[in-house]
Amino acid sequence: MKIILIITGCLIVVLAITNPSEKDFKEYLGYNTYRGLRKEKNFLILSVYKQDIIEDGEIVGEKKYTGFALN
Repeated sequence: MKIILIITGCLIVVLAITNPSEKDFKEYLGYNTYRGLRKEKNFLILSVYKQDIIEDGEIVGEKKYTGFALN
């Protein structure tokens, strides 16, 4: 039982360390200077990002991405 707790704890620590920052996620998607992509929620092991869909200068929708383990 103790070994399972240690392994679970180590896994959570690794996932928390690899939770991507907003800059890293923009680089992953290829949007280094794109301002329509923003972090909506940040959890211990993942982050939720929102991207505005813009057509003819107007926001017509949005996409959601989940950043998990450096992506």
